[in-house]
Amino acid sequence: VLGDMLELGNKSETFHRELGERVVESGIDLLITVGQMAKWIGRGAKKRGLENSSNKSFEDKEKAIGFLRESLKPGDLVLVKGSRRMKLEDLVEDLRRIYSNQS
Repeated sequence: VLGDMLELGNKSETFHRELGERVVESGIDLLITVGQMAKWIGRGAKKRGLENSSNKSFEDKEKAIGFLRESLKPGDLVLVKGSRRMKLEDLVEDLRRIYSNQS
């Protein structure tokens, strides 16, 4: 789960797209982006061949959480990273609550 990288100035789109390209090189199974600028991450990943079914973009973290609830399986590893102002720690805490109640 990757969110907007804020405060990058006029290189923002370039850096987001480059990150998307590199993400594909890492061998991930699913890319979820959160925020307006993070869509460029998804576009960079698509350029490198990441299929639409493995490349999801959401405007806000609440919609991303809904998707994750339906998609995550036991044993999945989730990396969450974004600009501090995106407050993706809220997403992490929501997932913790959901999955700690299932045990």
